[in-house]
Amino acid sequence: MLAVVNQPRIRIEAAIIPDPLLSFLKKSYGKVTIVANRIETEEKAIPFTETRLYKETKSKMTPGENLMLLRKNRSLTQKALAEKSGIAVAIISDMERKRIPICKKSARKLAEALGTSVGNLFW
Repeated sequence: MLAVVNQPRIRIEAAIIPDPLLSFLKKSYGKVTIVANRIETEEKAIPFTETRLYKETKSKMTPGENLMLLRKNRSLTQKALAEKSGIAVAIISDMERKRIPICKKSARKLAEALGTSVGNLFW
C-alpha cells in the first residue's frame, strides 16, 4: 500500500498503513492519495554506498567521528568500548575528539571490539 501527500511531499510505502496514520495525514494535509498496489517508477534502487549523500558524508568524516558513530550505533559507552577493547577511556575520548590519531594497533582492537573491519573505522 502507498499513501502520498503532495504538499508537502510525503510518501509512505508499507505492506499495511495503520488507519490512525492515514487519519492523521488526511486531517493534517487534506488530500491523501492511497494506492493499493506499489507504483512502479523509472527510478532504479541503488545501494546507499553509491549515493551522493554517502560519498559526501564519507569524504567529510574523520576516523574519530566514525569511531564515535560506530560506538553509538552499537549502544556502547566509551567505558564499555574501553573494557571490550582494552584501550583506556581517555584515549578513546581523545581519538573521538580528534586530539590523537588512531594508530594501527588501536584500530585493530577497536574494530574487533565493535565487530567491524579496520577499514570501516577509516572509511
